[in-house]
Amino acid sequence: MLVEDQLLIGIQQKIELEKCGYQVVHAATSTEAIQYAFNTDSALDLILMDIDLGTGPNGIETAQT
Repeated sequence: MLVEDQLLIGIQQKIELEKCGYQVVHAATSTEAIQYAFNTDSALDLILMDIDLGTGPNGIETAQT
């Protein structure tokens, strides 16, 4: 999962990771990331987390959750 609040950066990173063969889920907010992590049936192997997610919980707080 890629957690990045800046849309263009998130899209660019997602495209680059997919070129390398990864399946990428993009979350733009802390809430989206937490909801996906708790509600998906598939295991997440890696989470790339932006630290500054704008308003609300930051990346460190989100990762701790």
